Amino acid sequence: MIATFGVIAIVEPIAYYPILGRSAMYQAFMIGNIANKLLPAALIAQTDLDERPGTRRAELIAGAAIIGAVYIHLVTLVVLVGLLGTWLVGSLPPDLIGLARLYILPAVFGAVTVQAVVTMRNVRITVIAAVVAAVITFLVVPLVPALTNFATAMAVIISIVVAWVARSRTDAPPAAPPSAGH
Repeated sequence: MIATFGVIAIVEPIAYYPILGRSAMYQAFMIGNIANKLLPAALIAQTDLDERPGTRRAELIAGAAIIGAVYIHLVTLVVLVGLLGTWLVGSLPPDLIGLARLYILPAVFGAVTVQAVVTMRNVRITVIAAVVAAVITFLVVPLVPALTNFATAMAVIISIVVAWVARSRTDAPPAAPPSAGH
């Protein structure tokens, strides 16, 4: 996890700075959701005003676009979630709300799990991880409740070790391409 976010923490500022500039970078990193909302808003505004990234004017345009994106986001949240969402939830029968609360979390986890399984390249590792997680969840934690707080870490570490031990050793690594001049 540290490796993933460490790389992102280094790459994102370097990649975004030429487009956003100093002030818009500050705004973007304080607000968040840069890649999905703020960067596209800045790029579209710069393109519509025929300004190429890297200039002072482009930096001002990016800052204004970010302010506009945040304003639209806040207005949308207040109207759709704050007003309409409160009205909608208040008008639903309590039994339906209870039923929804019962199934929302498993539905989200199910969707994420299916997406992860479908995108996995190695089915063996997926099966190993699922079996290890099931054993820890349904056998180890009920037998030793003191390990509850460490269940996820144990599942990850044991899955990595078992997958490494169970890896196919017959596949030879691909040969290195011949170097030029040798």
